[in-house]
Parts: sequence; structure tokens; C-alpha cells
Amino acid sequence: SSDTILVSTPMHHSLAQRGVLLGLTLGATVVLMDRFSPAKYLETIEKTKATFSFSVSNQLESIEDLIDQYDVSSIKKMVSSSYAIKPEVKNRLLNYFDIHECYGTSEVGCVTELAPKDLKNHLESVGKPMDGVEIKILDPNEQGIGEIAVKSPWRFKEYYNLTKITYESFEDGYFKTGDLGVLKDGFLYYTGRKKEMIKTGGISVYPIDIEKVIKEVDGVDEVAVIGIEDSYFGEAVIAIFTGTAKIADIRSVAKEKLLSYQQPLFYDRVDALPKNSLGKL
Repeated sequence: SSDTILVSTPMHHSLAQRGVLLGLTLGATVVLMDRFSPAKYLETIEKTKATFSFSVSNQLESIEDLIDQYDVSSIKKMVSSSYAIKPEVKNRLLNYFDIHECYGTSEVGCVTELAPKDLKNHLESVGKPMDGVEIKILDPNEQGIGEIAVKSPWRFKEYYNLTKITYESFEDGYFKTGDLGVLKDGFLYYTGRKKEMIKTGGISVYPIDIEKVIKEVDGVDEVAVIGIEDSYFGEAVIAIFTGTAKIADIRSVAKEKLLSYQQPLFYDRVDALPKNSLGKL
């Protein structure tokens, strides 16, 4: 009851609802942010002396460059959900607070946890299945990557008035998340969204692999890799980015570090990438 829980996501998001319910259950103080920004989030931690927060990974990544300007020492535990935090960011944030990283969906809740004791050796993982949860990978490729499917005791009942879609979302009692991942030594590694996978020239290309390389280029702030319809390849790989980097420099790094079929055919610089209320592309 002495804790102060900071909720940084909109109330329509399951993390915000859990944060409020947790506070009500414990009799703790709950602080709701009306809108997230990196500076406002850190300022709120400092001002309210928040001890616990649920955040999505892109929010935590956005505070990295500002965190030294604020006092966040009150935070005892930080829970991050959605996709995996970048390993280098995660490693740095561990200097400020413990991070419990989770993977889950609104349909099944949080189903994995990467505990602080496992973080150092499994920085790129989203953790092990929680008690009572079973995870399997559907239709894995040669690298073991396939669709993440979850059997959970706290899964949802159905999509409202969408009986057919609910039925199609399950396979042998496992909910098909639409996310891609791989299991290694009991740890789950998230690799992207199934619908984001690009099929070019008959080969499956994962945008996250290309984005990681392009983000390393000086002057690239953000990047999104997508596939567009192409009469020859089926889909063509396109990289859209923000920042001051020269396209020639990006293309040079891509040629050096990516396989031939991963090479973007086109690059487009934009002022900003479109994002939703959670800051996700």
C-alpha cells in the first residue's frame, strides 16, 4: 500500500488496466499520465516518487538519452511489455532499476517473464513461460522461427460477435498470436509480426533484421522496412527512414551486412514515421 504505481499507457491498453487494478487491490497510489512523452514520464517519476511502473518497450527506449537529467532512484521495479527492448538500451537501463520484461497479448495476458537474474545472459529474449503457460512455435523455418502460439489459463473467451475469427485464432487449444519467434533453451525470442514478414522472390524476409542494420548507420533516427507489391519479386523490400543520413551511406552498409535478398530496392526519407497512441509504428 506504500507503493506509487505510474501508468504511462492509455486506458484502452491492457497494461494501464492492470496497473490501475493492481493499485486498487493493494490500496496503493496510482498516477495516470494523460499523454506520454519521454521528458514528462521521467519528470513524473521524479515528482511523484513512483516506485513501480508498467511501460511498453518503445517508451523505455525513448527515455535513454534523457534519464541522466532526472532522479529515478525511487523506482524499485519496472515492467516492460510488448516486443523486446533493444539489448543495448536494456543493458543501460539496468543501471537505474530492475526490469522485468514480459511478452503477451491482450487475448492471453502476459505469458513470459525475463527476470533480472536472467537479463545479462539473455538480453535479446522476452523470457520464459510463466507457471501454467505453454508456448509452442508453429510451422518453424530452418532457423526455428515460426508463429508464437500460447496455451494459457487466463486467455480470453472470444472476440465479441466474431465467432469465425475466434475459432480460426486457435489451433489445438493454442492461441495463434500473429507474432513470430523462436524458443532457445526454454527462452522465447520475439522476431517480429507474421503479417510484417515480406515474401520476396519466394524467400521470407524479416523486417526487424534489416532495421537493426540500418539503425546502426550514423544519422538514421528511425526506420521502418515494409514490402510493397512487385510484379517481378512478388513483394519488394522498401526502407523508410528519418534523419540526416545519406541514402548512399545506408545502401553501402546494407550491402556489407545484409544478404542479397535482404537488400532494400528503394529508400525513402520522411520527416516522421506514423505512430499510434502507444508510440508504435
